[in-house]
Amino acid sequence: ERIDVASYSPRFQSGLEASLGQIRLLDANRQRVDAMAVSPADAAGYYTATIGGLLDDAGEGSKASSSSRVSNAVVAYLSFMAAKERAGQERATGAAGLAAGQFTPAQFNTLVGLISVQDALFRNFEVYGTPDLVKAYQDTMRGGATAELQQLRQAIIQAGAGARLDGVSAQQW
Repeated sequence: ERIDVASYSPRFQSGLEASLGQIRLLDANRQRVDAMAVSPADAAGYYTATIGGLLDDAGEGSKASSSSRVSNAVVAYLSFMAAKERAGQERATGAAGLAAGQFTPAQFNTLVGLISVQDALFRNFEVYGTPDLVKAYQDTMRGGATAELQQLRQAIIQAGAGARLDGVSAQQW
């Protein structure tokens, strides 16, 4: 089934068209990444912009609903997906700093900011998500890899910008 976008705002229409244009470039960008023909920063920039545009489109499109249940579901979904996108950015930033053995001040500030934004977005998900989804999320986040990630984050934050990170490797990250 196709959606008649003509009934949506001009902002939604132009955003959707831009996002679809970015998606059309996906295969070519993946090939460039696989061939190492693009810098990591440019590759990350493409994916971040594409995902950000799609999230913006979903938020803009949700304005067409007058149902608070639908609006809450969209807010929960967008919060979760935005947090997930920030987690990907955190992973890339962390990997770069750990591979170098230390974080530059810019990398460190970016990493700490991404962690803070994720925390806020996941809290927002917990406010607007259904009880079943929130419970599933909380159950998934207990122990295991999450605990290990928290330990790695803490080691990086305690070390600070410019400090050598002995005992923490990019492979662990």
